[in-house]
Amino acid sequence: MIVPIPALLFVFAHIGIPSAEIMRLTINTALAAMVFNTFSASYFHYKKGAVLVSIVKPMRLGISIGTIVGALSARIVSSSFLQVFFGIFKILFGIRFLLPEPKMKKEKQPPSLLGLLIISMGVSTLSRMLGLGGGMVNVPILTSFNSPA
Repeated sequence: MIVPIPALLFVFAHIGIPSAEIMRLTINTALAAMVFNTFSASYFHYKKGAVLVSIVKPMRLGISIGTIVGALSARIVSSSFLQVFFGIFKILFGIRFLLPEPKMKKEKQPPSLLGLLIISMGVSTLSRMLGLGGGMVNVPILTSFNSPA
């Protein structure tokens, strides 16, 4: 959703959506479009046996809590703050791709149940505030723990 969000911002500004609401509308539109893609991808990954239920199952509570926290946070802050926050995230995300892949330590333990809960809450909050898919943040985090994401 890194590309569609700026495109939606441009379109919504062009058709005259008030600037005070433009980022919230953009984020919610992007998330609404993502719902179908996410359910479809999840279903087919699960059918192929590519979902690690032992990792996903404990993350459900954190995802639910993080979604609520992210939605409330996005409602409280201004649209311009969300635009700046999204821009900073995009820059940091781009820089990450410019850096060399970190070497994984083989002895690193997977996250505990509490760790998975905290990770999923943070990722879900961030994803909801920015209108992004959680996989953009989850995959690098879980791979750093040597979990096949």
